[in-house]
Amino acid sequence: MAAIGSAAMITAALVLHAGRSPAPPIILRTGRPGGPASFGVDPNAPAEPVTILFFQGRPTVPFGNGRRLAVAEGGRILISEEHLRLVPVPIGTYGGTVVGAAPAPSKGLWLSLLDGTLVRLDADGRTTKEMTAPYPSSYLWPASTGGVWVSRSPERFSFDPEPASASIAVAVSSDGSLSPRGGAAVVPEHTLLTTLANAGYLAAAGDTVFYAPLSRSEIIAFGPRGDTLWSTAVPGGPATPTPRFQVQAGKVHIEYQPYNLGLTLGPDRKLYRIRAVDTLLAAATLDVIDARTGRLLATAALSIARANLAVNDRGRLYLFSEESVLGAATRSARDAFPAFDLPRRGGGRLSLAEYRGNVTLVNFWASWCGPCRTEMPALDSLERRLSGPGFGFAALNADLDWHDADQFATDHGIAFPIGYGGAGLEGRYHYPGLPFTVLLDADGRVVRRWIGQLSQTDLETIALLVAAERTTSGSPGQGPPAVHHHHLATPTR
Repeated sequence: MAAIGSAAMITAALVLHAGRSPAPPIILRTGRPGGPASFGVDPNAPAEPVTILFFQGRPTVPFGNGRRLAVAEGGRILISEEHLRLVPVPIGTYGGTVVGAAPAPSKGLWLSLLDGTLVRLDADGRTTKEMTAPYPSSYLWPASTGGVWVSRSPERFSFDPEPASASIAVAVSSDGSLSPRGGAAVVPEHTLLTTLANAGYLAAAGDTVFYAPLSRSEIIAFGPRGDTLWSTAVPGGPATPTPRFQVQAGKVHIEYQPYNLGLTLGPDRKLYRIRAVDTLLAAATLDVIDARTGRLLATAALSIARANLAVNDRGRLYLFSEESVLGAATRSARDAFPAFDLPRRGGGRLSLAEYRGNVTLVNFWASWCGPCRTEMPALDSLERRLSGPGFGFAALNADLDWHDADQFATDHGIAFPIGYGGAGLEGRYHYPGLPFTVLLDADGRVVRRWIGQLSQTDLETIALLVAAERTTSGSPGQGPPAVHHHHLATPTR
C-alpha cells in the first residue's frame, strides 16, 4: 500500500451538506437531500484538516487525537501521522497475518491474526495479552473502556461450524473477558457457512454498536443489552443475501454477493458506508447515515469500490484518485505481494521470482467465471500493447481442473503465461471474487488492485501506471520475454 502524500495530487471533492457555499471549483450536492450527488475536481489538496475514513476501500478506525488506523492487505498497519499522510507501523508478524487492529490503552494496539489469535501490545510493541479470538478471523473496533469490539472479518472468513446461538459481536475487555453482544447470528442453509453469513464490519459509539453484514443490505444498531435500536436497509439488496452451496456442472461453489463493503464512524458522529451497486463490484455507492436514527442523509456514486475518502469536521468529503497520489507515494510503504510458484501451462513452473525487476500485471481468473472470459481478449490486447523489456504478465488460474483452463486458452488462442493455482489461490490472496487484477512494481510490491471485470478506463489506467512505474524504476529489467501468437464470479472453495 502506498503512503499518501499531500503534494501535487488531484482531489475530487464532494459536498453532502447544504447551507454553505464553499469556494469553487467544489461542486455542491444536487437534487433533494439523500439524492444523488455530483463530483467536482479540485486541483489542490484540501487546505483544511481532514480525517481519512477509507483507504483503498477499507474503513479506518479512530486512534486518538484525530488520527486513524488502517490495516492493508498483507497485514501492514498504517496510522495517519499528519495531514493526508499514512505511515506504516513496524510491529512484526507475530506468527501470523494481521487481519484487524484497534488502539489499546497507553498507546498500545489490539491485533487479530489470521490464525484466530487476539493479541494486545504495549506502546513498545511487547505482547501484554494473547488469547483465542471470539471468531476464527476477526474485525476490530476500539471500545471506550480500553477493550475492543470484535466481529467476524468480512475479508478473511473461514468455514468453521458455529452454534446458532452465536452472537453478532463480542466485547472484549482490557483484561480479556468476553461479553457477547448484538443478538443471535443468522443461520444459513449449512452450518459451515455461518461465519461467512455473519461476517461484517462494525463501529461503536459508547455502548451502541453498528453492524453492517457483508452479504446483506441492512445496517443494525444494537444497544447496551444487545437490543436492536434501529435497522435500516436499502431496497434492491443482493440477490443471494445468505450464502449457499450451489452445484454447477458437477462442481460445488459457494454463492454469495459482497454488498456492504465498508462501514466506519466519522469525526462528525455520522456513519459512512460503502456498498456495492452491481455484482461485478465495478462501482459502488457512498451512504451517509445518522448514527442516532439510522436515517439516510445523503448518497453519492463512486466510480470504484476501493475508494480513498476523507472528511472534514463539517462533513465535506474528499475522494482521492489513487493514481494521482502515486507520484508522491513512499514506494517502500507499498504492500509486498505474496509470492507464487505454480505449475505452468505448457510445462515448467511460473513464479513471481522470474518477474523480479519488471512491472508486472497479475490477473486471477477461472474458466467458469463469465466476467473473466469476457475480459480475456482485452487483457490479451493489453499484454501485446505493453510487451517489451520491463513489463511482465501472469494469469493465475483458479480452476479445480487444469484441463478446463487449458481448453479455454486453446479455444481462444491465449498464449500469455498461465499458472495453475486451483482453489488454493483464494485462500492465499483473499480476493472477494473473480476476476481480480493486481499491478506490481519492479520490486514485487502492490501499486494498485482492481476487483471485477476491467473496464476500458481501467485498461487505460493500467497502461498509464505501467508507463509511470517503468520510468520510476529506472532502466527496464530483463524479465520473462513477452509472448505473442459478480455477476460476481462465485469462487470455488
